[in-house]
Amino acid sequence: TTPYFWGAQPEDGCAYAKMADATMKEFVMGALPVDCHYKTKIGTEPVGSFKPNQWGLYDMAGNVSQWVADCYVPNYAHAPADGVAVETAACKARVLRGGSWVNVPRDLRVADRAYNAPDARSGNNGFRPARVGTR
Repeated sequence: TTPYFWGAQPEDGCAYAKMADATMKEFVMGALPVDCHYKTKIGTEPVGSFKPNQWGLYDMAGNVSQWVADCYVPNYAHAPADGVAVETAACKARVLRGGSWVNVPRDLRVADRAYNAPDARSGNNGFRPARVGTR
């Protein structure tokens, strides 16, 4: 019901995510006009530096954009209804979600997605390891 998992105000995200803030104005056009007082000006913050989302997951927005399994398609008109990843015969790009430390707040919205070639490398992109089951 809100654009961000922390609510409607992008500046409230300073407690939840590393994003382009006022200290990034020289590097990123449209950076957030508030200073989030991050530990580091350029680059990522250590894992778990921010508050978790409502499911207890850390770093789901900001820091690094997360690769997901979906092939990029312009819209979800023919997407599987069961949550399975979107796959195409000629998958030239995969989806990135969550935004990174160089992204302005609009790129950290839960509905936002970016894409890149699967072999693209960047200090702004990463992935989230997941473990299924219990300890």
